[in-house]
Amino acid sequence: MRLSILALTTDVPACQTQHSLLGTAAPQSHMHLLEQAGQFSRPATVEPGVMRLPADAYQAPTWPALARNSDQTAQVAGHLAQALAQPLAQTRAILHTQCTLDQQILGSTCLRLQQAYAPGSRLTQTISQNGTAGLATALRLASVWASMASAQHDGGHRTSVNASIAQAPILVSAADKWMAPFYRRIPDVVTYGDAAAACLVREATAGDGADPHDDQAIATVEEIALSEAPCDAEPWQEPPRQLHARLLEWASSQVAHVAQSLPPSQRAHAVLAGDAYSAALLEQVADTSAWGGELLWPSQHGRSNHIHLSSASPLIALSDLVGLAVRRGKPIDAVIWMASLSGHAAALRVRCSHQARRMAHGWASAHLPDPDLPLGSHQTQGADG
Repeated sequence: MRLSILALTTDVPACQTQHSLLGTAAPQSHMHLLEQAGQFSRPATVEPGVMRLPADAYQAPTWPALARNSDQTAQVAGHLAQALAQPLAQTRAILHTQCTLDQQILGSTCLRLQQAYAPGSRLTQTISQNGTAGLATALRLASVWASMASAQHDGGHRTSVNASIAQAPILVSAADKWMAPFYRRIPDVVTYGDAAAACLVREATAGDGADPHDDQAIATVEEIALSEAPCDAEPWQEPPRQLHARLLEWASSQVAHVAQSLPPSQRAHAVLAGDAYSAALLEQVADTSAWGGELLWPSQHGRSNHIHLSSASPLIALSDLVGLAVRRGKPIDAVIWMASLSGHAAALRVRCSHQARRMAHGWASAHLPDPDLPLGSHQTQGADG
């Protein structure tokens, strides 16, 4: 099932200078990892109680030490609520993905989103066992949820109630905050940045993203490819060259899979984006998957050179692709790949609309009401985004 993305918001904090390979050290955080029961949840190469592993200075987007993952997710979802209060209130499912632990170990980010913005939602679920590549699984589950709603018929015809459920938006969010004793940086492989993003999706209708003159969404997810090949050892213990080779294999196989459905004439003008490990990896993924189109460099959608924006990375890449379509004044076909050191990889084939409306912290469908305009007014998005 195709998915329409109605609105998207992102939050990438300012870069801060780091002097440790580990994430931010915060007082009293993750104390449960010091207990015997928590020994298998912390990196085996970090001794209990160690909160710093010295490293040469480097830059990474970083939230304040006391800011929680759920705080930042609620904030980025709040940007959606401020701009699109009515559609968000109609949300019928909430799917959240992260690979890092929240500072409040018993807290639930998706339940917090439900309580704050969508108390009528029927489903809340967190996807947290896919490394930084969990967004694809969240979107696949969103597709399943929409399919289940639309498949319910009354006498062979969809009822108005079920039709409204099928078209009710689903809130999908992704966020990570890197904290000690977990690794923020693996030299010569990856540097992770704190980041969050959220979007509203629904089942695509006939016009969503298909007709450039009748776009109903900022982007349409046409296809999702997923794979899983877990590592045998902890990634920070493996040689960088071996990790690089694995990431290349996982990512290129998924890109090749979804690119097959793009006609050669479209692929020649399509854009490839992916996780910001390195510019070299993006080029190699393109070469290995026989990609013949354009590349969107990680430094462009990472806001910093080669900073991996964690679970939010693909949504931030999508935001930049929508901006690119708006600036060019025409729809863009694109493939966004994600590959996690956990062995999970995925690729999304998307079509980005050039008629999206710019809003604070993101984009919204031009067909959704703008709360800053009087009722009955219309807004046209300029080509400069």
